[in-house]
Amino acid sequence: MSTSMKFLFAVALAVGGFEAVAAVTPDDSGLVTRLVTGLFAAVFLLGAWAMWSRRSVLAASAIGVFLVLEVAFTPFYERTSSGDWVIQLSFAAVAVVGIVAWIDVLRNRPRLQTARR
Repeated sequence: MSTSMKFLFAVALAVGGFEAVAAVTPDDSGLVTRLVTGLFAAVFLLGAWAMWSRRSVLAASAIGVFLVLEVAFTPFYERTSSGDWVIQLSFAAVAVVGIVAWIDVLRNRPRLQTARR
């Protein structure tokens, strides 16, 4: 497993764990918000498992796309305290590290060899 894949794996575990905790934490968010958060957690954690056990570039790509969505929606999250700012900006920074690792995984993935005649 490449170093970039290991970084992406670590980011997927961290983000998936954070999303799982956020999905089950009682707060004022509605059912749909909690279900979407749970879906994100499942994608990150199942993708991390697939990357570790199968070296799956497809799973890495699913995680990369979801990390891009996380970063894209960061400016629109509600912040009520300075703690919210710190948590969400730290989360976005970790997601950016994961996106950079994903791009490197895609650039260095093994290519299929075509038969020459």
